[in-house]
Parts: sequence; C-alpha cells; structure tokens
Amino acid sequence: MKCTRCHGLMVRHYIVDLLATENGGLAWRCVSCGDMWDSVILANGRRRLGTASVVVKKVRTSGDLIAA
Repeated sequence: MKCTRCHGLMVRHYIVDLLATENGGLAWRCVSCGDMWDSVILANGRRRLGTASVVVKKVRTSGDLIAA
C-alpha cells in the first residue's frame, strides 16, 4: 500500500490508547512521513463529508508513543 501524501510505504501499526475502553487497534502508518489512517479517521471523514464511501483523511501525527 502507498501513502497518498508522499507515496511512501504504508505498514500495519498497532495503536495502544491508554484512555480508551478498548485495548487498541490496527492502523496504517507511512514509514516515510508518518501519515496515519485508522478506522476512526476514516469514519470521521465519511461523517464530515456525508458519504458512505471510504474517504481517506490526511492527518499529521506528532509521532508514536513508545513505552520504555
């Protein structure tokens, strides 16, 4: 899969949200620019545009949290 922002390689990434009720989820992250897509980003993009088709929203991320 290629990134829509920089055409770099997208890899599957496991997200851990300590404040969420769920344990975490899967997302796609660009190795080059850090752009990230997950189900919440896609759902918010569909809701904002009022369409049922899949819409990719470009989101600038501040980086990944790594627990030491």
